Amino acid sequence: MPVKTNGDPCDSYDLWVNNGWFYARRADENGNLDWQIKLAEAQRLGVPSISMIGEGVAFHVTSEDGRFFVRETLSLLRSVRQRNETDGAIARTDLLPEEFESSGYGSTGRVMLSGWRNESWFYAASGPDRERFDCVVRLNPLDMNDAGHGFQSAAGDFAYIFHGKTHVWDDGELLLASRTLRASYERELIRRRISENLPGSAPPDIDASQWLNADPLTWKALEGKVVLLDFWATWCGPCIKKLPDVQKLADKYADDGLVVIGIHSAMGAEKCADFVEQQELTFPIAIDTGQTEEHYAVDSVPAYFLIDKTGGVVDGYSTRLPNENTIRSLLSAEVRHERRNKKHNER
Repeated sequence: MPVKTNGDPCDSYDLWVNNGWFYARRADENGNLDWQIKLAEAQRLGVPSISMIGEGVAFHVTSEDGRFFVRETLSLLRSVRQRNETDGAIARTDLLPEEFESSGYGSTGRVMLSGWRNESWFYAASGPDRERFDCVVRLNPLDMNDAGHGFQSAAGDFAYIFHGKTHVWDDGELLLASRTLRASYERELIRRRISENLPGSAPPDIDASQWLNADPLTWKALEGKVVLLDFWATWCGPCIKKLPDVQKLADKYADDGLVVIGIHSAMGAEKCADFVEQQELTFPIAIDTGQTEEHYAVDSVPAYFLIDKTGGVVDGYSTRLPNENTIRSLLSAEVRHERRNKKHNER
């Protein structure tokens, strides 16, 4: 059943029965394994209930009695599966090719949680040993491992593995995983490229389906202005909390050359116009088509970008508003430059 899952186009979920056991699997368009779980004996599972929410925002497979399930919501994967140490376990090489390297393990005595890696990704595998698996999860890219990786186990209780900010808990029945989605990683790579070139670089264009409180603005029209971009949404509590401070900055420094532009997420945008009117927001607000967030590689809000009067990005991806000293410095630097030009022309 091919679906669009969590921003990964052409990913697919496959469900099947083999030797009396029910399996669920997610793979990308190239057939690369994202995760696979041996859920339960088919006779105990009954006729499963299968559902999708949104464009792969959530995926559910549940047994008739609700006892066993696989639930995936964005980067969170949870499963309660039938406890079994050997039957239905799959040979490692049938799931992970020979080129995968071992990265350690933790064992409860009943279940072993092991780590594996290829040239790009770190995988976690659970099973009776390191050569037979009943669950495999693609956990995290190797280069998102700033926090390192490690294992923990409690005899007869659970095994735990972490890689960077991702992790898996497993006791052979209950499995909990928080992982990095491929689409999220691809956005992170874009964000890194932008971040590396941020100081002094030109910001991407604003792609809006609608403008509130202003006619469409372009960077050419904003030349000579200091610009504060506020990526926000009406469904984001921290964004809403900071809007009064954003409005104060817009009011306080408008005459000095500061232009504040709010960029509302494409998600939930139908409520934006009424909200802006109710909250009496007066600075320009662009309703994003989704392309602006993508081009700026913004994956969480609020996110603030500060652009100087030459059109160069000074700071970006901050969850905090720039302090007023920074804003005043950018504004006054441009004023001094204009004054020097004026004096030079008078001479």
